[in-house]
Amino acid sequence: MMTLRNVQRSTLATKTTRELERMVVTGEWCEGTKIPAEPELVRQLGVSRNTVREAVRALTHVGLLEARPGDGTYVRSTSVLGGTMSRRLADCDPLEVLEVRQCLETEAARLAASRRTDTDIETLRRGFGRLKDIWDRREPAEVVVQAIFDHHLDIVKAGHNPLLLELYQNIAESVRGSIEAVLGAVDRLEPDLEPPERLHRDLIEAIARGDGDAAARLVIEHSAVLHSWLGEENTE
Repeated sequence: MMTLRNVQRSTLATKTTRELERMVVTGEWCEGTKIPAEPELVRQLGVSRNTVREAVRALTHVGLLEARPGDGTYVRSTSVLGGTMSRRLADCDPLEVLEVRQCLETEAARLAASRRTDTDIETLRRGFGRLKDIWDRREPAEVVVQAIFDHHLDIVKAGHNPLLLELYQNIAESVRGSIEAVLGAVDRLEPDLEPPERLHRDLIEAIARGDGDAAARLVIEHSAVLHSWLGEENTE
């Protein structure tokens, strides 16, 4: 009987966890929102406080939820993969994140060169023009970071690989942090240093003409420049 009760309790906790997970991944609880307090979850789900706590703890462990002492529990990510990656990359060195970006973005550029549509090319060129304008106007750092991220995301989208796109979107927070670290290094090392516009422009044209090898080489070259900036700052 004791074994049977354990199995039943475990099953109930699992079902409760899945129900809370469903609320998150379907968007019923949006990213950044505060979930109902424990007494309300107990009432809605018809389970014990311990079961609710176990379910919340499980989803916190995988990164979907985030407990804020004295405030409550918030939705951290609407994807299990995204939550896990976000937790894993949160404290990583920017150089490590940059190396991961290079791996993903190199293959994304190669795929984009072989699968891009005319609409994709138009989007890339328009995004590059917007990024250049933002940089020339010396927009606030957060605007520049978002524009750079959006441009790289457009390249990934042009590869038309849903899994690669999902993976890249799920490390978005870390990618933005990497971009911000690079911009910070540039400002501290040489305030007037210009971004490697030629590499961005050449990359788009390589994708446009379907040259995957050239596109991949340009991503690696671009990453090497960013790596040198971060590396130089770390030796200061």
